[in-house]
Amino acid sequence: MVPEIDIKAELNNWEFKKQDNPTDKEIAAYLIGLKRGKEIRAKERSDKNEALWLEKFKTNLILAMRTTSNFVNIINENGFHCKTARLKFEDFDSFTAIFIVPEENYCNDEFLKIYDKAIVKEHELNNSPTFNISFTFTADSNYLNVGSMEADGFKLVYNNKKKTGVGAPVSKTKDYDNKQPT
Repeated sequence: MVPEIDIKAELNNWEFKKQDNPTDKEIAAYLIGLKRGKEIRAKERSDKNEALWLEKFKTNLILAMRTTSNFVNIINENGFHCKTARLKFEDFDSFTAIFIVPEENYCNDEFLKIYDKAIVKEHELNNSPTFNISFTFTADSNYLNVGSMEADGFKLVYNNKKKTGVGAPVSKTKDYDNKQPT
């Protein structure tokens, strides 16, 4: 915001040598117009930045959702079962995906290969200053509190009802979307 201008204080530093110099009213009108123009331009920039931010957020959100659903398929194609995945965003460019797998998968030493694949995928994607995603995994259990995950911001739930074949969801043993906090 442009600070208020005290025209008289400003004019004290100036001396008029010729009669054809602008009058005080003309100078004041010019300064008021300049101030209004700067305010209008600042609002235009703000509106433009907001539109650019929103467009980048949409692009990043789609990328994060696709990356998460593709990684669910990677988990399933490697002989494990991803029961569900959730996604949260911290900012327009920062996302976290959590993958919920059966405890027997999570505790399997072979599951470490999934971690390796996650690290590789994160490095592939996180070389941009305007996009970052991190993966985390957790074992399914009776103590898994979906309400707490939602409170932590994991509100987007992967739901792949349309897909069949490799990577398709297996019937759920729990209702993750409707589970009440305990």
